[in-house]
Amino acid sequence: MKRTIALIAILLLLPFSCRTANALTRADTCDTQGARLAGGLALENGAPHGALAFITRIAPGFYNATSLLTAGKEGGLESQVFWNLYRSGGFSLAIGLGATADIIRENPTFENAILYAAATPGLAFTYKITSDLMMHGSFLYLTPSEPGRRMRAFLVVSFPIQSR
Repeated sequence: MKRTIALIAILLLLPFSCRTANALTRADTCDTQGARLAGGLALENGAPHGALAFITRIAPGFYNATSLLTAGKEGGLESQVFWNLYRSGGFSLAIGLGATADIIRENPTFENAILYAAATPGLAFTYKITSDLMMHGSFLYLTPSEPGRRMRAFLVVSFPIQSR
């Protein structure tokens, strides 16, 4: 009972001790000029999947990658936020965390489809091929997941949606 009272007191005092951000004066960190469309391949335990991704920069050191996967009657949707840890010339290395939803063993009438939702921590690299083309690779760990589907790897090539 003492813990509950202490937690309620902390939660009641918290709004008064935090300064709220003024949304009208804050700068927008989203870089829509840097939005990229990517297509390529995802490997899940050796099985190839087609991948289509949308990559946006959400802050100076962070970017979001949202991808759609398809392989026959299986598919999925993923979204990860990556934090750049290392940059050198045209190469960067990042760590990330996201979520995925995979539809497994669906049939044409959508009966007996299984949906797996998982957290996806992982590593990613980016290599600048030309001024417009970039190669992105990532290695993700799905937890929890269907037995035998713990890891996923992506290799996609992206181009800017709007040229600068």
